[in-house]
Amino acid sequence: MFKNSKSRFDSISDGIFAVVLTIMVLNIKVPQSVSSSSINQLIKEILIYLTSVGVVSQYWFFHQEMFNAVKKIKNHIMILNMCFLTTVSLIPFATAWLNDNLFSRITVITFALVLAVANFFQYLMFKLILSDCPQINKHDLEEKRSALIMLIGSFFYLIIGGIFPPVLLILVILSLFIRSSVAHIIRHF
Repeated sequence: MFKNSKSRFDSISDGIFAVVLTIMVLNIKVPQSVSSSSINQLIKEILIYLTSVGVVSQYWFFHQEMFNAVKKIKNHIMILNMCFLTTVSLIPFATAWLNDNLFSRITVITFALVLAVANFFQYLMFKLILSDCPQINKHDLEEKRSALIMLIGSFFYLIIGGIFPPVLLILVILSLFIRSSVAHIIRHF
């Protein structure tokens, strides 16, 4: 009689991703003047916004691939998914704080910590879903490996962001490109 609905699971997940992606643009402030400092501030905010959109989009992409073949959502996966989505919903806050204090150690560590926790929940979901799956293909293993690499990478974000905060944004951007490039290369060979 009672069972979890896959369509409602997908709907709430996609809805949260859509809201997160939408509200992050609200952190970009319209310049009050056309001075070089205002334009530099605007460029910084757009760069941080695009980086955060890239991270959230990557999470959505992984989430969609992860749950595409899952037909029945078990309670522990549903709870873990809500933990993951709750952490992802903190990215706009961390992004806004980063906009205001890009080189502050505490804001950089907070941003890196949010990403680390999201990566942790994402990896746990991959691990649990694959443990319940009767047939695992190469693509599934590659996605799980990618989630693990993202988790390990987020610990580097924390360490490097704590030591040298200005490098974090560059590191996150590079990891997005590296992750996408490696996955693309592996799929072709």
